[in-house]
Amino acid sequence: MALMPQQKNRFSWWNTEAADFWLQHVRPHWSLSRAYALVKARKKVAADAVAIELQPNRHVPLCHPGQHMSVVVTIDGVRHKRYYSPTQLANGNLLITVKRVEGGRVSEWIHDVLTSGQTVELGEPTGAFHQLDKTQPLLLLAAGSGITPMYSLLTHLLADSLHQAPVALHYWAAKREQLCFVDEFRAWAETAKNFNFVPYLTQEATLLEGEQQGRFQAQEFIHGQDGLAEAQVLVCGPFGFVQSTQELQPHVAAWHSETHQEAQAKDALGTHSVTLVKSGKTVAVAANKTLLEGLEEAGIEVPFGCRRGICNTCSCQRLEGTTEHLVSNNTASGDGVVQLCVNQAVSDIHLNL
Repeated sequence: MALMPQQKNRFSWWNTEAADFWLQHVRPHWSLSRAYALVKARKKVAADAVAIELQPNRHVPLCHPGQHMSVVVTIDGVRHKRYYSPTQLANGNLLITVKRVEGGRVSEWIHDVLTSGQTVELGEPTGAFHQLDKTQPLLLLAAGSGITPMYSLLTHLLADSLHQAPVALHYWAAKREQLCFVDEFRAWAETAKNFNFVPYLTQEATLLEGEQQGRFQAQEFIHGQDGLAEAQVLVCGPFGFVQSTQELQPHVAAWHSETHQEAQAKDALGTHSVTLVKSGKTVAVAANKTLLEGLEEAGIEVPFGCRRGICNTCSCQRLEGTTEHLVSNNTASGDGVVQLCVNQAVSDIHLNL
């Protein structure tokens, strides 16, 4: 039998932990204050991806199409947090898509264990993909599980009769069987006059009608895409894919990118001195590590969330010195905000930590 949480006044209704304990015996996702969601259904959407339908309780915050939310699951008594991009369904439920990662503790558990009737905890939405100018052409570039925020955006935009600007989705996968929601994308391309869909396969010997072969080639886009200068571009996918698209940035009207992998610091020799002004500590951080990795290796505890530059949990103020953003390759110096998980030091720096 499950034990009720031990509290000073264990039978008080106004003790929220005790109240949540009893509420979850009535409905698993009920709570006085926590944002829980009940697993309602699941379906396979690609060879290595499953879509989970979640029924949120009233504490789950509004998530704009294209944003991410943290999903917290408990595995063998240990809480694990991962970030996924939910799609709002017509019935008010949320749909998250999880790609199986070989050896991935959470993704494998979701694929093999999580089922209808179980609950997950959801966090605050984050990410800027929803900040669009609906009068401008929209170019979406996705690879792997980077398709999930694009699917959320497209579900919303293509259902909006007032959205008339052209929308194009270019989607890369290794094999045809790894393309998620491909039937829906093709159906939308047939019925929506302003939507174009192009899938790319990097490891298929033969192609079907409408498919392209090969990896992203920046120069092909720069010279072959009509209206690129007027387009707002959103990019999401593995770290290497997102980096390969950076060459487009000077040629478009607006740009935003996100990666679903941890940033990989560039090769560099030596160390940099990182001074933490609030704590009065100074530590040596390897030049070939992200600031977050380097501080952790030096024994400094830093709050973090996604480790991908999306949630801003690890952001802090840079007071002095120069850092390089690993996704955009841009450097910044002096006073400013720095995301520790996607930046590495290129000089000695001072942080307001």
